[in-house]
Amino acid sequence: MERHENFRVDFTPTDRLEVTFTKTRGKAKAFSIQYQAVIRGRWTPVVRYDTNHGYLHRHRFWLDADKQIDDQEPRGEPSADYTIPFKTAYDELSANWRTFRANMMRKRP
Repeated sequence: MERHENFRVDFTPTDRLEVTFTKTRGKAKAFSIQYQAVIRGRWTPVVRYDTNHGYLHRHRFWLDADKQIDDQEPRGEPSADYTIPFKTAYDELSANWRTFRANMMRKRP
């Protein structure tokens, strides 16, 4: 049975994670984890890991458009189980959101 879930983790009143994932038989089949910050009065995406488009990749929104997305697995070869990458991405964003915010502020003050 497939189960869809989403939740939010508020780090501060202006910093949060938006998490969405699909599980089948206890395994993460697809996910999106996005760190967002209030910048210039609006919620703004800063970093996102997701499996949209059929493969795991990361968006770093402070970089120039041609460098924003980096693949975390080969395109066209989706994993059958994203449980470990899901946890790794969640842990990275939870541990490093302050650094990501600083990077974004340097690029878009």
